[in-house]
Amino acid sequence: MNRPSSPDAAAIGREMDIDLIMQNHFLKAAVIALIMPSACARPTPDPTRDAPTPAPVLTTPADAQTRDMVLHVGRDSYTGKAYIVSASTQEVSTALRARGYFSRSFHQRGDTQPILGDMERDWVKVYGHFHPEKSAIAFAQNLAAIDAAAAAGVIAPEEKSRWRAQVEQLSPSDLDSAAAAFTDLAVKRLTFSSSYIDTAQRRSGDKHVVLIDLTDLTGAPSQTLLWYAERRQGERRVKWKAFASIPGVTAVPYPHWETQLVTENDASQEFSAEVQTLVSTLPVGPEASLDAISHLFKSIDEAPVRRIAARPPMDGEKMSLQWHPIQGIQPGSNAGQIRPLSDDQFHIAPGREGADGFLAAATTSSYGYIVAKKDGGVVARPIGGAQPIIETRVDRQGRLWALTAVRPSLTQQVLTSCPVRISGNEVGSSQSNRCMQSTLAPGWQLDVKGNSYLYSESHMATEARFPERIMETRSGESVEMKWLWKDRSALTRRVFGNLHSCSKEPAPDLGDGLFWFTSCGLVGVSPASGDAVKSFPVTLANQERAVFGSAAGDWVVAEAIDPIDLKSLFRVHRLSSGKTAFEMARRSGTYALARTAHGRLLAMTVTGDSQGRYVDVWRMESGEHASRLAIPEGITIKSLAFNRAGTELWIHADRLADNESGVLIWTIPGSLQDVADDSWGPEEAVIEKR
Repeated sequence: MNRPSSPDAAAIGREMDIDLIMQNHFLKAAVIALIMPSACARPTPDPTRDAPTPAPVLTTPADAQTRDMVLHVGRDSYTGKAYIVSASTQEVSTALRARGYFSRSFHQRGDTQPILGDMERDWVKVYGHFHPEKSAIAFAQNLAAIDAAAAAGVIAPEEKSRWRAQVEQLSPSDLDSAAAAFTDLAVKRLTFSSSYIDTAQRRSGDKHVVLIDLTDLTGAPSQTLLWYAERRQGERRVKWKAFASIPGVTAVPYPHWETQLVTENDASQEFSAEVQTLVSTLPVGPEASLDAISHLFKSIDEAPVRRIAARPPMDGEKMSLQWHPIQGIQPGSNAGQIRPLSDDQFHIAPGREGADGFLAAATTSSYGYIVAKKDGGVVARPIGGAQPIIETRVDRQGRLWALTAVRPSLTQQVLTSCPVRISGNEVGSSQSNRCMQSTLAPGWQLDVKGNSYLYSESHMATEARFPERIMETRSGESVEMKWLWKDRSALTRRVFGNLHSCSKEPAPDLGDGLFWFTSCGLVGVSPASGDAVKSFPVTLANQERAVFGSAAGDWVVAEAIDPIDLKSLFRVHRLSSGKTAFEMARRSGTYALARTAHGRLLAMTVTGDSQGRYVDVWRMESGEHASRLAIPEGITIKSLAFNRAGTELWIHADRLADNESGVLIWTIPGSLQDVADDSWGPEEAVIEKR
């Protein structure tokens, strides 16, 4: 029989429930303390009392005689403030050491006397501004050096005109030249620095004061430029949080401030006030000189780059393409790059290039496949061959060539490369061509007449035996390239300053039969003579790499990194002007590119986009999106190619479900067609992600 519980029994029950709850809380607290001991050791901040850390008040002296200026301290550059005082550098240094603020924490970084040519290049302009009579001599010498370099084939005719115009638009007083004797002028420059690291508060910073003797630079006695700058880094509290997430647990109680790293480049109020007080004890320098120096140090901001995001066709739908299996290619074969031939045929290479420079699937029995439409389908026939292939090319008449090679042995890393003309099932004219020996896979060009030229870079270990050179394979004659780059570097240092870089890197083929390099812009080298015969004023930024282009279409595509969100993109530059025309987002799966004969259209694969996989086609003269071609599920794209008639785009791919190779074919609208001729043909590339 159930009886009602007494009030005492109810109270006892409640106490037992409270004990169980408390035990449960203590158990949770123990677990949290075990996993995150700092959660229990740290006192709980009060969000109503502890506001986010305010940014320190930063001011600069309200003195009209300061100017902004960027100088280098060590390997870093700083934006600071500059004064000119009418006192010697030694007098300013003594006054600085006499003040307790500087003597306690600042130390001198060495009493050096750099030469003018090794300082910031703008100081050469400063010297030229105040000594126009000496700059005029260098002015005439530089123009003569440019003319002599053009006559010797060191620079291209366009470079001669462009460089002369660049020099001539400067007045002799503004000439920036490292060739003049005055660049060896020794300049007294003192640097005082102070730095700190507060590990407890997670803060660090450094301050610098630079004194530069202007006596010889400006021609006025006892003048010193006093420049100062500061940079601080620290964590700033930005958001209050009561919980934290740890792996395997959604959230645990953990009261804390969320922080972010903040970098500040303005001098603090205290530092600025101390410098201003120091300057106030010294005679004021001429403001006109400070204005002139500040103006010569001003940098020119680049125009913003126009970005064009890929967009679907006007009707909002992707265009669907029909799948055409290729009859005659064995399922699962590692077929590679597709290239257009004459008579509306295509060639498919036997494999993609491997890490050793050879086509990965090159065998002893095939040079690939000739592919064409037949009876409503697409058929292929194999091409017999007996040597591994480095690369295939199509000349301007649409004829197929292969660069064959003998793989180097493990003990003798010497590569022997031979160009071979391929015709149907026969290999022609292979015996009439000479082969090149090198340690690196060579570059390759074919001229209008079908002559082959091979370019080989030198390797440090074998440079004496295999120097950098271009070889004509019919005669076997070679032109060494080493002195071309040395002469170009010497000329650019003379004309544009010691810090002007003119390093050489290979650039993509632009379809005009020249070997292209990045070297103070883009420079085209004649295969026959080894001279610089053509150039474009395209200067690539840091982390930019030219990957594809068209001289006829007036553009080059470079891989780049967005400086804001650090995402990969393709940046299109106009060759004739050097200006950036537009940018295109590069998804993670973008790897195949193709262009029409005169560079009117560019096709690019996109396989890593959230909207699916597709091929985008662009009008390169305007940067407009021409079409988006949908790729069905289960199909893996391998390469792209426009036909020589300019009427179709072939997308070579594999369909995994059916284990077959095939193509998707897009018929190009008549208004966009671009027909090949004897001077210009389509081009393709597979770009590996860096």
